[in-house]
Amino acid sequence: MTERDEIRIQEFLHRLKDAMLRLEDVGMEQFGRRIENLTANLGMFSKHTVKSGLVGITSSGKSSLLNVLLGTGKKILKEQSKATTNMIVFCSKSPEPELELNFDNGSQVKKRGQEVLTESIWKYTSEDENPQNKFNVKYIRLSLPSFLLDEGTEIADTPGLDAFGNKEHEDLTLREFLPQADMIIYLSAITSPMKEADKRVLNKIMDADQRIMFVQTCKAAVVEKSLGDGRKVAVTDLLTKYKSDLEKSLAPFTKLKDAPIVQVETSLAMKYIKDSNEVKAWQDSGMDEFVFVIRSLVKQLQGEYTLKNLKKTVDETNALNNLIKNTIGEDANKEANIEQQTKDLAGISGFLQRMMRDKDALVAKWKGHLNPTELYNYYNLELSRIFGYRYNFNPLHDKEFLSRIEEIREKTQNVKSDFLNAIDAAKARYTESFNELGLEVRRADMQATSTSSFFLPNVQKKRVSDATGTGETTSKFGFFKDTKKETAAAEFIDKDKFIRELKMSLTMFFEPLSSHLDWWSNTINYSFMEPLQKKITSLNDDIARIKRGVSVDEAQYNALVTVSNELDDILSEVSYLVNVDPSQRKTVRFNRYTSKVLSDRGTGDTRNLFLQLGSRLFEGLFHTYYLECLGGIPKPRTIALIGQDFDTQIDFLRRLLRLSGEQVSMLNKMERPFSINLQNAEGALRNVEFAGEFGGLLSFYILGNDSPSMELVKSAGIFDKADIIQVMIEDMHRVASALTDLVERNLFFDMLLAHKGKLLLANPSASYFQKDRLHILVTEAVAEIDKIFQPEQVKWFIYENFEIRYNYFNLLSNRIRAEGIKPEDCLKEWKAAGVPLDEPFNENTLLEQFEELLQNA
Repeated sequence: MTERDEIRIQEFLHRLKDAMLRLEDVGMEQFGRRIENLTANLGMFSKHTVKSGLVGITSSGKSSLLNVLLGTGKKILKEQSKATTNMIVFCSKSPEPELELNFDNGSQVKKRGQEVLTESIWKYTSEDENPQNKFNVKYIRLSLPSFLLDEGTEIADTPGLDAFGNKEHEDLTLREFLPQADMIIYLSAITSPMKEADKRVLNKIMDADQRIMFVQTCKAAVVEKSLGDGRKVAVTDLLTKYKSDLEKSLAPFTKLKDAPIVQVETSLAMKYIKDSNEVKAWQDSGMDEFVFVIRSLVKQLQGEYTLKNLKKTVDETNALNNLIKNTIGEDANKEANIEQQTKDLAGISGFLQRMMRDKDALVAKWKGHLNPTELYNYYNLELSRIFGYRYNFNPLHDKEFLSRIEEIREKTQNVKSDFLNAIDAAKARYTESFNELGLEVRRADMQATSTSSFFLPNVQKKRVSDATGTGETTSKFGFFKDTKKETAAAEFIDKDKFIRELKMSLTMFFEPLSSHLDWWSNTINYSFMEPLQKKITSLNDDIARIKRGVSVDEAQYNALVTVSNELDDILSEVSYLVNVDPSQRKTVRFNRYTSKVLSDRGTGDTRNLFLQLGSRLFEGLFHTYYLECLGGIPKPRTIALIGQDFDTQIDFLRRLLRLSGEQVSMLNKMERPFSINLQNAEGALRNVEFAGEFGGLLSFYILGNDSPSMELVKSAGIFDKADIIQVMIEDMHRVASALTDLVERNLFFDMLLAHKGKLLLANPSASYFQKDRLHILVTEAVAEIDKIFQPEQVKWFIYENFEIRYNYFNLLSNRIRAEGIKPEDCLKEWKAAGVPLDEPFNENTLLEQFEELLQNA
């Protein structure tokens, strides 16, 4: 969110408070409930505390990192190579030291000032000193002025997730902490590969859909490596490799694409905290980057919460204003408003009833399916039949018995899988319906139960001699091939023991699932039912008040008109930040960690303009803006096009050069580096000729961010020959990602700095953002990258695929063709809708394009 937007929101809140005070002065009970709702909404604009958590398997360095962040130079949290913390410790910044111990029985112990640091809290947080949490501490809050992060950021130290024999540790982190977290900081040792425990936890985190960043600890453990033939691998290369290895491990997790990865060494950071002269130790520790990424993510989250609260407040303000207008309106208008509100009420009430029936039916169904008794009774009969006394020591029946065991295992896993899929599908249905109603879903703390395999009782084996008490086998057991004495080592499956343990095992398996169902039902009530019920109550109240009517004298009438006009005015000031019209709401869901679109964008008039076949108007807009970025083309221009992803480069060329499917197919088969339309092509470099409007004007070196391209650039002096050096930055949705694309991942970075006057940065993926975030995020990223390349200002070519400006441009284009409306009126509509007027859609370009449309209508 830009500074301008923040100022606009503060002005809106200030004027809204003044308007409410004037409304209260009118002294009419008619508006009491709506004023109460708005007062509650205004309270939500106090700065939101972003809750973050250090999460990872045991000994990943969580406590060590938090000791650094606490900034005291002391090990306030115990650090050791086995499970330590057995509760959650929340840490934050405060003007003076504060410690708060919260116990299960509701009691508290609070300390302030220097007393906080005089007594170690290890006695509570260490598994050694507080085994199985014998002191019954629920959680601890610790706030210090030395905390390295800003106020409004809270970081929790959580129990390790794979501590043997301490499953309650994992439950505390995943079932208690995870639902309330805004952001997860996932730690792992830098040299440790991704483990199954890590993958299981990452699945859980992605179910909850929080921000996530990765921290590789123990950076100092990476030392120069000798290859045995005199060659050595530098530490910097090894650090890059370990980061690359983690990225590859995360590749199967679509939602984690391009999540920030930071490498830190806490011992070096602690060295600096103890002695401020150790500046190099701090620089080498990686903590600067860690703090930068945390602050960037917190800023984004704060902006999101502000916009979410703004939308709720705008909706409530609209409701209040409608009530005011109904109160002072004519009787005919009142009847029409009552009819409309009654219709809205019936629709929402019907939706709530359907949702409640659906949820109750689902809960009842799975309460029955998650009952272990029924399953046990069935298999107990089956297993007992196979068991039978006379077959107890018969190894020939082991195979049938094992088959039934596997059947039970498969049955329970299928029940679990079907159950989790069913509740996920229900939540998705409710969310989609909420979007259609234009409502915001309250944070639903949804996470699945453990996805680890369930193990039935161990199949115990016994010696035949143990069963008979003889120490040997005899001929009376006719289960062996001859009747001679057999070895006492002959074994059989102890079926009796397995059957005895089966009921307990099934109960232990189903009880957590049943508890999860209860918890899921409660979160659905909180996230969906309660907001709907509140909306229904408010609508009922409004309808009753309008019907009842109220006597308004002239002074009250004039005061209400003034307030209503003021509300209209202040609402218009923030309309560009919120989408208050549900009919204009797009159902695209963008996941914050990937540029993949996860749901259908729909069809019809709101389709991407690129998909409007034969529409050369947009191509003209695309081309005009690109050529403007090149600074005009008084002579043939040569462009060095550098990109991480070849597909993105081809897509850009397809649009710019209007390539046919056959030409695109040919490019897909080529390997970088190569050139397009290059005069006097370099030696063995393959050159492709494409005729067309840019055939004699633009030529391209197509370069990858790889060694072959780097060698060509150096050997042929490509950057010296090129007029433009164009770098594709594919993810600008986070400032840190855009900077990483340039600084860390781009092999050409030093050369780019040397040729920054030729630099053009191109971004194709900003389009995946909603209208109210696109301009904000692009502006932030542009501003940060400009700092790197000062004094020159970097040129940007930002083009989006599925963004509202293109859709809105298309809608207005259709109206010009059908209705012949004037370009100036189109521009007014554009502004009134709050659609951004940033490049390439500036006023001059729009007027020019609208004029061309009108002439050809």
